[in-house]
Amino acid sequence: MKKFFRHTKPLRSVIFLLLLCSGSQLVKAQFVFSGYGSVSYNGSAFFKDFRNHYNEINAATLTNKLGSPSLGPGYSFALGYRVLRLSSSVSRSHMQSRTSAVFSNNAKRIIRYEYDYTAVNIGYFHYSESGEFTVEVGMMYANTNAYSYVILPNKEKDFFTGISQQAHWINLGLNVKFNYLRRLTDNLFLDFMAQGFFVNDKTGLAPEFVLGPTAATLNYIGGTFSIGLSMKVGDYID
Repeated sequence: MKKFFRHTKPLRSVIFLLLLCSGSQLVKAQFVFSGYGSVSYNGSAFFKDFRNHYNEINAATLTNKLGSPSLGPGYSFALGYRVLRLSSSVSRSHMQSRTSAVFSNNAKRIIRYEYDYTAVNIGYFHYSESGEFTVEVGMMYANTNAYSYVILPNKEKDFFTGISQQAHWINLGLNVKFNYLRRLTDNLFLDFMAQGFFVNDKTGLAPEFVLGPTAATLNYIGGTFSIGLSMKVGDYID
């Protein structure tokens, strides 16, 4: 008997999924599948003092100063569920940003950040014939990687000189998300999304790039503006 239940696990999963989809049709609920291209911006002052101090102490040998890794590209995917005026979603967002400083010998200091955020949200759904919008808030699981290294004049990467470091950190944060969906067909929408993130990595606990009295943390207080496509499965009922 135990062997029977062990070998029928995939079948039971399929049956459960079919029941879930059938149930959504009975209550006229909607599933929404979305994919986006994004531009991200980190408005936190996490890097300012570190950048200024780095440029100051290396001023004599720099031909191009270190900038701010606040702006960068990204993408997001989301699965939404709607019933009546209630909207909920699970989304995954990936952002990256970088900055560099160039020295007189053509060596280049690279500092690069990668953010992977998984958010679970719930909020309000508004329906109209021409378009729809949602406003959601929720919690977020934040996975951050940060890299600092030097590209030598011969194009080799040096991971050991000066402030070179590789850092990884996991934290919880807050998320707010606004979507406006413009109807293209009955089930396909052009989706405009604005998403805000708040992750506070406290000094002394999370990894940092340290230079003298200054440090660059992994804080993220900002968000993304995204454009993509959403496909809807199910009918709306007021």
